[in-house]
Amino acid sequence: MNKQKFLKVVNPILGLMLTIQILGMTFGRMLPIDPELRFGFHKWNGWALGVVMIVHISLNWSWVKANYFTKKKKG
Repeated sequence: MNKQKFLKVVNPILGLMLTIQILGMTFGRMLPIDPELRFGFHKWNGWALGVVMIVHISLNWSWVKANYFTKKKKG
């Protein structure tokens, strides 16, 4: 699988996981779910989100280098 096809899979997963984390932090106490189960899910989704973020950054590393780590010419 080439990089662009892989990014088309990784990016929606990243967006979904980030949305779940934000909604969980915002509305988590309102849900009728056992707090221990809710915290466990939030914790593991957070760890998985971190891994997916690292994959996302590594797939886009050439863009990051080109935009942030090159000296720009004045003129």
